[in-house]
Amino acid sequence: MTSLAPSGPGDTRLEALWSKSPQAALARAESRCLAAGERWTEPRRRTFELLVEAGRPVKAYDLVASYGPGRRPTKPPTVYRALAFLIGLGLVHKVETGNAFIACPRPDAARHAANFLICEVCGRADELDLGMREPLEAIAQRLAFRLDRVVIEARGVCAPCRFEPRRGLDNDQGR
Repeated sequence: MTSLAPSGPGDTRLEALWSKSPQAALARAESRCLAAGERWTEPRRRTFELLVEAGRPVKAYDLVASYGPGRRPTKPPTVYRALAFLIGLGLVHKVETGNAFIACPRPDAARHAANFLICEVCGRADELDLGMREPLEAIAQRLAFRLDRVVIEARGVCAPCRFEPRRGLDNDQGR
């Protein structure tokens, strides 16, 4: 994982927030879990830890494979249950277009839509706050529509992949 420093106070890149202190991310997640009256079990902790360490979207079966040697083996249902729990607490988002999961860089924020810019080359996913949930909820309410979730995922190529020749792209001159 390439560590990127935050570009400013509104930077919500997972790498910018978690890479310097994965232990702090785990502690915040555990606190949130306990505050909700839930147990912070080993599968929940390990699943979240793997997502924080990855810093990008990860498929569930890759999480299963990554539980690691020397650890108690796990099965896919255990990971899927942990992911469902973490999503419910707002600690993890599902990246729909890649059928993958990513730790939320804003777990303390109010319920929010998962909006991402996803790099097709390196897999990096930057979460954006587009402020779309509230306006969509208002429209849905006017139409008596129950809005369950809002997902906006834009795919393209991130700046490091576009402008670093060693990444193997045919440098598109910033297009």
